[in-house]
Amino acid sequence: MMNWLTSQDFSFSHIVPVLASIPWGIYAIAAYCLLNFMVLARFMSRLRKQKAKIHSQKRRIHDLEDDVRSLYDSGTTLGSKIHSLEKAYRVLKEQQEKLTLKEPSQQAYRNAIKAIHNGEALSQIAESSGLSRGEVELLKLFQKNTDSPALKEKLSSVD
Repeated sequence: MMNWLTSQDFSFSHIVPVLASIPWGIYAIAAYCLLNFMVLARFMSRLRKQKAKIHSQKRRIHDLEDDVRSLYDSGTTLGSKIHSLEKAYRVLKEQQEKLTLKEPSQQAYRNAIKAIHNGEALSQIAESSGLSRGEVELLKLFQKNTDSPALKEKLSSVD
């Protein structure tokens, strides 16, 4: 048996009568199948692209969820830090107010003790320090009755 593809006398003229004997309905079915195959191939290509796009978008959503979670956590941490700073601020403010309230009166007593030590008149000391005359007299009595070295050292440190 001779192979018709390798024979010297091969020509398409032998094939044409064979194709001519096939009914046109089969050609139509073959063309329809080929068209469906092409549409299916295009659909599969688009489907692969859509799957890749969906995968990319899911990855992006996951990244955004992580970002939102991080922002929420840092916001919560920041909120608690702000709360503790506000609390510390209130405590410091109260302490400062207490010191501010104490400071002028302590300064007035210091100034009065200095003035008594310098021998100024009691009425002048009361007027300049803002203390009552009774307080100034009490300070003078205290200074007169206590002539200890510790008190002298304390008075010298006030200078």
